[in-house]
Formats: sequence, structure tokens, C-alpha cells
Amino acid sequence: MDRARRIFAGRVYGLVRAIWLGGADRAGWPERRAAVVGGGRRRAGSDIHGVPVRQCEGRDLWQTPLLPLHMLVQSWLASAAVLAFLAPVLGDTPQALRVAAGALAGGLAFHVFTLIGEFLVPHATDSARYAARLVTRGPLRFLFWGGALVVGVVVPAVLLAAGWGLAGPMALAGVLALIGLLAYEWCFVMAGQGAPNS
Repeated sequence: MDRARRIFAGRVYGLVRAIWLGGADRAGWPERRAAVVGGGRRRAGSDIHGVPVRQCEGRDLWQTPLLPLHMLVQSWLASAAVLAFLAPVLGDTPQALRVAAGALAGGLAFHVFTLIGEFLVPHATDSARYAARLVTRGPLRFLFWGGALVVGVVVPAVLLAAGWGLAGPMALAGVLALIGLLAYEWCFVMAGQGAPNS
């Protein structure tokens, strides 16, 4: 799964980079075409992580129809966070920094919507409801609310809003978004395993 996640994150990064290269004047047609084709191929692998998780039929939290969409949004967010961190380090242009900030802001917004769909919409089974309660009100609540939402979404959004296109706040926002994704994934996996199978 770790390899699949790295592949997927690289694919979304390729797509974000393709958008950036497509709008940059210094990129010629071959570079743009290669970036767009690479990004499209990477996007096609968005369900690599979701397939093994969905095969765990005893874990109802993982059986949501939102899982493929959530995996796609998480890979977008992870790739945008890496881009937001690397763009200032690599010394990209102010235009590239604004694109990276926009990609990260969009990833954060869509991530919030998928979290709402995952945990605030009623679940079909008792096991899935129990697992969702473990995340939102149970022993994982501090990691979810504090780590995944506050550290991973709210603080990066505030940093982006306060310093739009500035290298320092954007790099920090990218790192915090990745930490928030790690916290969310921990909660999602542990809650799915915490619910009894029978």
C-alpha cells in the first residue's frame, strides 16, 4: 500500500505540475504535452489504494461509495502539499508559487467536503456508525479534530490566506497538510479495525 500511495501522490503531483507547465511561457509544446500526458496517467491510478481497502468487506467504514473520490482528493492534497513545500525550496517564480497555493487551497477545500461526507452523513450499518463515532467522539477524536482538522486543514488554510503566494507560509502549510493527512489516515484505518466484525 505504501508503494501505491507514493505512486498515486506522484501522479497527482504530475497533474498539478502539468497545469503549471501548461500556463508557463517558458515551457514549450513538448514539455507541456509530456506533463499533461504524465499527469493524466497518474490520475488514472487514483484508485490503487482504494481497491485493497474496499476488499476488506468485514470493515464497513471502508465500504463507503465515497472511498474512490476520497482517495483521489487525498492524493491531490498530498501532491499539492508537496508542491507547496518544494516550489519555494526550488526557487520557482511568483506565478508558480500562486499556482501551488491555489492547488493546496483547492485540495484542502475538497478534503473538507469529503470528510463531511465521510463522517457527518449517516452510515448504512451499525458497524460503520460505530467506527465513525470512534473517530468523531471516541478515543480517536483528539487526533481527528486536533490533528486532521486543526493542524491539517485550518492552520494551513489560515497560513495560505495570510501569506498568499509567499514562500515561507506556503511551505509550512504544505508540511502541516501532510501531517494532517497522516493523522486522518491513522484515524480512518484504526477506526475501521476497531469496529467489531460480528
